[in-house]
Amino acid sequence: MSFSLHIDVHRQQVEIRIEGARRSGEWELMLAELIDHRDFSDGFDILIDASTAEPIEAPDLRRAVTFFRAHAEHFRSCRVAAVVGNPAGYGMARMAQGLTGTDLPTFKIFWSVDEAQGWLSEPRERKLG
Repeated sequence: MSFSLHIDVHRQQVEIRIEGARRSGEWELMLAELIDHRDFSDGFDILIDASTAEPIEAPDLRRAVTFFRAHAEHFRSCRVAAVVGNPAGYGMARMAQGLTGTDLPTFKIFWSVDEAQGWLSEPRERKLG
């Protein structure tokens, strides 16, 4: 898998583009790089474009969600828009939604970058509790 990371400080948005086949542990490395990036801050929107990537495998998905949970203080106020390119990717993203629950970022799945950007441009809903 290859990924690129771009942070737009003025728009408070992170764009992560993922391409190709995934290897075990790469999600955690990517998320660790994001957390350590000097321009990243909790509250930034995160757009993950995985539309050309192979779907994540279930064990890697569980590890990525576990990583999110272990580093929740960095992501609690983020909104995450995931763009998928096939039904298997959609199914795995739905599984991620279920595993993250309500204590992690607001997470939605889209079929196009334009749809995802549209959602991220909307005002934030306040979480209760």
